[in-house]
Amino acid sequence: MENTFSPFIGQLLLSSTTGILTCALFLVCRSGQFQSFLYEFLKFGRTSSSRFGVLVHSAIKDGYYKQNKNGGYFSVKAPHADYLIIPPKFVDFVKNLPESKVTFQGDVEDSNLAPYTSLGYHLDIVAKSTRTDLTKHLGGIILDLLDETKYALLTELPDCDKEWIPIKPFHNILRIISLVSGRVFVGPELNRNEAYIESTVNYTTSSMMAAFAQRLAAKAAGLEPINDMLTWNMHNVPKRDPSVIAAAQLLIAFAAIHTTSNQLTNMLYDLATHPEYHEPLRLEIEEVLASESDHALSKGSLPKLRKLDSFMKESQRLYPPALLSITRRVNSPIELPDGRVLQKGSYFAVANSQICRDPEIFENPDDFDMFRFERMRSKQGEEHKYQFVTTSLETMAFGHGAHACPGRFFAGNEIKMIMVEFLRGYEVRLPPGAERPSTVMHGSNCAVSTTAEILIRKRAWSEL
Repeated sequence: MENTFSPFIGQLLLSSTTGILTCALFLVCRSGQFQSFLYEFLKFGRTSSSRFGVLVHSAIKDGYYKQNKNGGYFSVKAPHADYLIIPPKFVDFVKNLPESKVTFQGDVEDSNLAPYTSLGYHLDIVAKSTRTDLTKHLGGIILDLLDETKYALLTELPDCDKEWIPIKPFHNILRIISLVSGRVFVGPELNRNEAYIESTVNYTTSSMMAAFAQRLAAKAAGLEPINDMLTWNMHNVPKRDPSVIAAAQLLIAFAAIHTTSNQLTNMLYDLATHPEYHEPLRLEIEEVLASESDHALSKGSLPKLRKLDSFMKESQRLYPPALLSITRRVNSPIELPDGRVLQKGSYFAVANSQICRDPEIFENPDDFDMFRFERMRSKQGEEHKYQFVTTSLETMAFGHGAHACPGRFFAGNEIKMIMVEFLRGYEVRLPPGAERPSTVMHGSNCAVSTTAEILIRKRAWSEL
């Protein structure tokens, strides 16, 4: 599950209590892993994480154009390791190397301080449940997701029928995604439970135990199987160890709910910044719905929303979850095509964020162009290459190769449905004089501003 965990470790640590943060820093700093970060923290104070992130971003940009573009390498220091940034031309060589050679899970565990946070443990279980069970059931859960989307927007957005209301959208979106994802992750009997919502937002596991017991009792009684992520994880966990199941569910919440919330919040910021795109998007939505027999979204109608898909991918291109992709820890020495040997215990990555803004790849790369990927898909033979969920050498926000995020198909459908219902039901804009909120940097990881405001108002005509 590529790049779905590390983008929020900064938020997780910064939002922890002072005591926990101090202990964690003390334990890790004993090995010297956080010395550079700690220096920045002591030097700059509370803003050090963002300033350190700016330095890393500048170093990656400089290294990409001076080294990678000429076939060379450069290094980026992360809190847990030094990453060797390899040239993009070697992505096809490394993307499918086996875990015995290079490990994605090992990098996830190391970068998220798994011994202290548990984030990254049992990634194989989550990936299996997602890749096989969740993806297989995508068509059958559309109506449930649509129902939950409408409920979530009604309950989690403020009353704004008559006037523009300011909101800090990340907090609303986090709960909306928790509800909608939860409908599939734990089922309708639990996902609207406030204790569950709080657990997914705050990374606790206590509310999950009763649900485990319910699933086991239902199976013992010979009832119909329940198709949700909790059940699938239980089937894939050896001996159905409750602690492992809880950890897997926590990993699902962290990976899916928080990363999707960041992606969707970025899209709302882009909608608010570019009002000229509202009507083209709404027109496409209404045309697609009108072509359906029941005038409702379906698995078949979602791929027809090509402008919306292009909008989503353009937002992700400019505002990826992390500056680096294809992050790996080397398990045994490997020789790259140019003869360079990567030793066991070393780390490498690709500068995805700079590839996404390379003017030799994308025309006017710093401009937000909603129609960019729709145009690219119009070329013969490339109809499917530039979809939101498609990975390529040019767009690796979801990773690329064997460890490309298996949950991207679910996330793509979920985001589309929420965007459709939001665009049909609401208007959005920036406050007067405001600019698009900036990305918050935590080292090489990117997050949305959680304090920025936008204005929303219910549309005059709305089914919500």
